[in-house]
Amino acid sequence: MKNAIIVFLFFVNYSFSQSLILKNEVLVYSFVTTKGKKMVLARDKANKYLVYRFGTDAKVELEFPEKNKESWKKFTFSYYSQWGDESNAGKEYNAIKFKINNIQYVITDNSYAPYGDEDNEKGINIYDFKTKKTFFIGGIEKNAFGGIGDFRHNGLLKIESKSDWEQ
Repeated sequence: MKNAIIVFLFFVNYSFSQSLILKNEVLVYSFVTTKGKKMVLARDKANKYLVYRFGTDAKVELEFPEKNKESWKKFTFSYYSQWGDESNAGKEYNAIKFKINNIQYVITDNSYAPYGDEDNEKGINIYDFKTKKTFFIGGIEKNAFGGIGDFRHNGLLKIESKSDWEQ
């Protein structure tokens, strides 16, 4: 009986966790937020689409956009790098932006050297154009997987300079 319960719990946990990433997808970037939610950026294995999901294993609270070839055009990538030396730390900022109605989402994957993982920043900046309010959902570094830096070179997303985002 005990083994049956363990198998059942494993199956239930495995099937719920599949809601944030599908069998035909590859995980690009993910992290657990400071409030226990998950952010997932995934792509179809054949690069047919890119999708953002936010929620828990039990419930996807937000999925954007529709899963089709046009999804790639809904995201924009931006980055900035600065070499470090004795007088200043090295920095690498990577961000993916998308907009739903009046709300802009910016997924961040930032790192600083020579500092440790605790100094890196993962999260989602949310800006409401209507209310002019900004929210930040922090991600936990030790629970992060993957990264978005590859979008600098892979040609899958439009790249904008950071100054383009500040308009």
